[in-house]
Amino acid sequence: MSRARVTRAGQDSQLVLQAQRGDQRAFEALVRLHERYVTGLVCSIVRNPTDAEDAIQEVWLRVVEHLGRFDGRSSFRTWVHQIARNIAIDAYRTRRYRSHEPLEEHEPADKRQAPDPLLQRQLERAVGDLSESHRMMWSLRELEGLTVQELQDRIGVPKGTVLSRLYYARNKLQNRLKEAV
Repeated sequence: MSRARVTRAGQDSQLVLQAQRGDQRAFEALVRLHERYVTGLVCSIVRNPTDAEDAIQEVWLRVVEHLGRFDGRSSFRTWVHQIARNIAIDAYRTRRYRSHEPLEEHEPADKRQAPDPLLQRQLERAVGDLSESHRMMWSLRELEGLTVQELQDRIGVPKGTVLSRLYYARNKLQNRLKEAV
């Protein structure tokens, strides 16, 4: 094995341990080290920029979600490769399936069901409890529909930071809303 691979594997192992302990900067460093590889892999399978971007975001969210289960029996890169490959294949299959479905008519806005006022208040409280950076990131993504790249450009933070903040914001909202039910 080349010295560069040994060094990268050692660096990955150290960063994984730190990220498993909750170090957000370590996770961001892992993303920076592997995002080019993941992006290339996903794009080569999905072959649609919009779907690929969503799949790439899903890869990193899944990595954060399951990082605690990573046991080091394989390299981090191999583990991420498997996650990326599976998500990319699912995205490709979903896109192929959607392209064969007839288009549905959308209901006019005035015919849609209004949101439950209690649920709306609970969501507003939960969003209000987020830190400013997580609230801003979540709002721009979920309410304004910005892509990860647009968030990165607008806020001026690395992609790993965008993904990490989105994950933590969604996770906190999900937990708060579960408590409210």
